[in-house]
Amino acid sequence: MPIPHLDYFLDIDAEDATIKRPLGPIGGMMTSDFRLLGLRHRGLTHTGLITALVMATSWFIGKQLGYVDVGLAFGLGYLSHVLADALTKHGVPLWWPLPGRRRLLPRALCIRTGSLAEKLLFLAVLLLLIWLVLDLSRPL
Repeated sequence: MPIPHLDYFLDIDAEDATIKRPLGPIGGMMTSDFRLLGLRHRGLTHTGLITALVMATSWFIGKQLGYVDVGLAFGLGYLSHVLADALTKHGVPLWWPLPGRRRLLPRALCIRTGSLAEKLLFLAVLLLLIWLVLDLSRPL
């Protein structure tokens, strides 16, 4: 059985996203709710407007709860996910409501979702994040 591409692990708007499994029935309802609202994978949830709203909301909630760093980290994680999807050949509707999908690289340099290049890029970013966490957690 082929390994699904990374989007299906992380994108809450993808029908068979594994991130929904720990949410149980709520995760299943989210899929139905997204479809009822007309939301599809890499649609409205991957626009600049929604990304800005998620970032601002997560920062605000984090600030209200006394966890500004957590809110900021969530918002930046969402932004990095949308930007990573903009590195793929499929692109994202970044400037919605304007028509068309945007890519951050010329199409010839974009990564095909599910390819070896995507998996290697994921591994490189993961190793970088591990190194940063270890480096930042060192006593001064």
